[in-house]
Amino acid sequence: MNKRFSLLQPHVYFDANSGGGGGGKDGNADGDGDANKPKGKTFTQEELDALFAQRAKQAGNSALTDLFKELGVENADSLKAVITKAKEADDANKTELQKALDKVTATEKAFADQKIAHDTAIAELSKRILDSEIKIAAGNEVKDKDGNVLRPRALPDALDVVLLGISRSEIVQKENAYSGIEEALAVLFKSKPFLFEAETEPPTKGTPPGQPPRKPNLQQKQNAASGKHSRF
Repeated sequence: MNKRFSLLQPHVYFDANSGGGGGGKDGNADGDGDANKPKGKTFTQEELDALFAQRAKQAGNSALTDLFKELGVENADSLKAVITKAKEADDANKTELQKALDKVTATEKAFADQKIAHDTAIAELSKRILDSEIKIAAGNEVKDKDGNVLRPRALPDALDVVLLGISRSEIVQKENAYSGIEEALAVLFKSKPFLFEAETEPPTKGTPPGQPPRKPNLQQKQNAASGKHSRF
């Protein structure tokens, strides 16, 4: 049976081939006996499906139209053009941003390189100053209040070795001056005394220390000059 539906009475259907109703004894759709009541337009299942599909499409088109109006465009092509233009602008902004970031990175690297060079120069200058201070201190002997030598001066030829052998861990720079140099030299003298001069020098021939120089004997010089010898 090919069912047909009435839009006025969707719960009632009849056989479209027989032309008769299926709901009452007298052939009326609702069985109320009123043969003159209009039945309304009826549709097949295929027609209803097509109608629903058309309405859904119309609803979709209407929603798209409303969306286009909200976005300020006329149709899908206009929306695509807007999106393309926005993407191009975004890509351009990214390019400019990348250029700026590259410039910042290059500046930071240049600054870091300059700082490294500056710190290296300062460290080298500080080392030279400290080496000079160590050599000056090592070249002078240290005595106590009674004049006794506590630490003799370093040998002139050993000053470079002193610079290598001295411990710098206790030497501190403060207010453009170094402290702890003499303490470090004292430790070095105890461990490597051969780098320093002897504490007491061997006696030399001649006039004893503390005695005035002897006056020359004029008679002996004269006798020596004339070939005579003095008699004792």
